[in-house]
Amino acid sequence: MELALDAIADLPDDGSRQRETYARYGLAMYFAQVFEHGLVNAIVLVRQVNGHIAERSDWDRTFEGQFRKAASDLARRVGKYGGLSDGDKAILEQSVNERNRLAHRYFRDHVEDSINTVGMQRMLDDADQVRELFIHADAISERLCEQAIEQLGIPAHARADVVAQLRAQIRERDGN
Repeated sequence: MELALDAIADLPDDGSRQRETYARYGLAMYFAQVFEHGLVNAIVLVRQVNGHIAERSDWDRTFEGQFRKAASDLARRVGKYGGLSDGDKAILEQSVNERNRLAHRYFRDHVEDSINTVGMQRMLDDADQVRELFIHADAISERLCEQAIEQLGIPAHARADVVAQLRAQIRERDGN
């Protein structure tokens, strides 16, 4: 994902640099959540393939239960499924570590960097790098999801129909 702004120094020193720093952090955290949700999706789909989810209420309960777990537990569980290389497992582990750092220490780690343009650029670069890591890690979960969906025998056109139905429901709900 290419972002339009390469250098924080290109922005005026009127609060725009700070806003960009917070926005990049927010974007990285968004992708951290996408990564976590991808882990949950993979776990739930593999549980479905293995026959552990029989009814809709089981599906919903399984999702809710997985969302209560720590990212490290989710990644460890996904890492046990077949089809992941050691490199994939390392990316998942690194993503969990970076997610935790971003959530708990990012601004503390960068407190001195927030004072000047050079430091703010370090903050942007850091957030952009971990965002890319989360995108890569989510692709690993997506691959597991696709394998599970294939094993469930759900054809691509059926998946597209479900997406179209969901979009129509959202448009109807929101009146547009």
